[in-house]
Amino acid sequence: MNAPFAAMDDHAQALMGLCQRLEEALEQENASLREGDMRDLTEHARRKELLLLDIMRLTRRHGDAVPAPLHDRLTALRKRLHENARLLDMQLRASRELAQYMEDGIRKRESDGTYSPGTLLGRNGRGYGAW
Repeated sequence: MNAPFAAMDDHAQALMGLCQRLEEALEQENASLREGDMRDLTEHARRKELLLLDIMRLTRRHGDAVPAPLHDRLTALRKRLHENARLLDMQLRASRELAQYMEDGIRKRESDGTYSPGTLLGRNGRGYGAW
């Protein structure tokens, strides 16, 4: 075990382990998001949620005195979480945009043209009644 980590108490060492596991989970999820592979998002979210919950519980127990190596690890973890949120936001925006295209396409396909601008103007482009 590294010297700085050996000086940490059991809670701090447990937090370090949880941070490492969460970082690995985030890397897997971020790689999937970058590749556009959405098959395991539910599993990624579940793992991330459980690990974050465990980290929060241990952090509360540990108190304010956080050893420097743990503080550094938590800071790095925060950056990874921000990157994960950014990638998830991009995916969500892309999904919404795709859904909007699909909705517009369905609407156009189902429309019989009764109220479309071309129909209201008539064949001569001047509107009905303007012969």
